[in-house]
Order: sequence, then C-alpha cells, then structure tokens
Amino acid sequence: AKPIATGQLYPAGETPPIQVEAGMRAISVPLESSVDLVDGLIKPGEYVDVHMTPTGMNNDKRMNGGMTLTLFNGVRVIAINRSYTQNSSSRRGTNVTLELTPEQANIMILARDRGEITMSYTPEGKGNGGVAVSSSEKATLYEILGLKSPEKPKEEEPPKPFVVEGYYGSTRSVNKFDRDG
Repeated sequence: AKPIATGQLYPAGETPPIQVEAGMRAISVPLESSVDLVDGLIKPGEYVDVHMTPTGMNNDKRMNGGMTLTLFNGVRVIAINRSYTQNSSSRRGTNVTLELTPEQANIMILARDRGEITMSYTPEGKGNGGVAVSSSEKATLYEILGLKSPEKPKEEEPPKPFVVEGYYGSTRSVNKFDRDG
C-alpha cells in the first residue's frame, strides 16, 4: 500500500472532472424536492426513468385533464447536488446531473422549461438511449380516474360558396363567392 500524497488530492472546493461516455452529454435538471428523486434514495451511478408532467396547459383539451409521460428509460445519474459519490439531496431543491444523448439533451432542456420533472429508479439499468414517448408511456388524468375523455368538438364544415348564375342572351355565367369574396 502506498501513502496518499498531497498532490493526489483536489484542492478544497474543487471537484474531479465529469465522467461522461463518448458521444454523451451531461445535463443538470432542477427538481422541486428530493421526493421527485425517489425521496432522495437514488445515488450517483444508478439509473432512472425520467418523467414529465406538462404545466400551464390545463385548458388544453388534448391534455385530458392533465398528463404525465415517460421521456427516457434507463438514464445514468452522474451527480446529485454536485456530489459524484453520495446522495446529497435536500428536502427543498435538488439538482440532478444526467448522462444523455445529444437528442435526449435537447428534449430535456425543453421539458424542464415546460413541465415538472420527476425521476423513478429503474433496476433494469441502462436504457437504449432513445426517447420513450409512446401511447403506453403516457397517463392522463381521465384514464387514472376512469373517466371518459371529453368528446372532441366536431369540425365545422366550411360554408358552401354563394353561387350566382347570370344569363346574358345565350351566354350563361356562374360566379361563386366564398368568405373571402
């Protein structure tokens, strides 16, 4: 066993470089509380599924009263609140750094601005690096409560044009007028 030399240690306040696989990106995601991260039980190096609940769209009929969807499966947690080794989440706010593909990173940037992000532990480990949004990965409030979705309003048929037939001697002319004249 060799003793540890002072030069092998990082200075106070400095952290080791981020370890990210080739072609991947590190994206930090703010969570409201540690509850959004399985009550703070997730540790760096473990894998999570990432879920989004869109906000500010309550009046949108397509949301069926609200929706949560799975964005990604099996994403590696790099760090939690700047710690690479242990969960240092707090009850108030937690920043989680995830290892994502470039496509996933773009989606995550938009999703964190447009909704609430929650993570769930996945024992399956690393996912396929794709986007998981499909019909089976969504749950609407109407489905959860066992309610029928509101019926979609019928699309109005465009009004039929107004037709004027004119006869000038032996010549017939037909003029059609629509909304735009």
